[in-house]
Amino acid sequence: DFYCEAVAFTRWGDDKLKNVVQSLGQNLALNWVGDVVPGKINGMYSAVVDDSGERQTHYNRKGSAASSMDVAWLKTLVKARDFMPKLWFLSGITSALSESCHELNIHIVKNYSESICVYDVNFRHQLLNVNQSAQHLEDIIPHVDILYVSEGDLKVLQEFDEQIRILDFRDKAGISKMGSQLMGHGPSLVVSRFGARGAVVANANASFFYELSSPVEAVDTTGAG
Repeated sequence: DFYCEAVAFTRWGDDKLKNVVQSLGQNLALNWVGDVVPGKINGMYSAVVDDSGERQTHYNRKGSAASSMDVAWLKTLVKARDFMPKLWFLSGITSALSESCHELNIHIVKNYSESICVYDVNFRHQLLNVNQSAQHLEDIIPHVDILYVSEGDLKVLQEFDEQIRILDFRDKAGISKMGSQLMGHGPSLVVSRFGARGAVVANANASFFYELSSPVEAVDTTGAG
């Protein structure tokens, strides 16, 4: 009696999850709508809850349709839409997908300086190792206006700048110092996020603002960062 309908605007391809997902879709009467391009792997991830109640995420994004993004694609898109965004929000996950995606991020921060450029380190060890992610940060940070970091990015930040020695994101003094250190590499604003505990914002005037999160009853934390 269970029925579910899903609309997926994506590109199907040949990967290890294809048969499983298609079978699941048939069993649950799923309706898939999308752009079918043979040979492209689906950019998917699954989340399961382990015995301790913690959510474990399994990525399958390498080689996904999004990984084919490049500078030429962006130029065509901007020209076709005839507009320039006021803000670009870029992610370390995008850089991790493929070399062309990383080049795309660099192109944006270097060539669209009239817009505000935000970079979220967003480290995912399933996609990239610490050294590679730190190198991506080094390529991009001099051109970024606002940098987003979180506790999960700490190893990357320490690899990028050995002067960053904070060990605990609950150390507000350490967070403030880290914000100043990171601003020394280019950004005028550094936002350090603590999930449910809120965030600390550091700016070029050496001012620090601690913002509490809105109290909510967490039902599903996927994407809640």
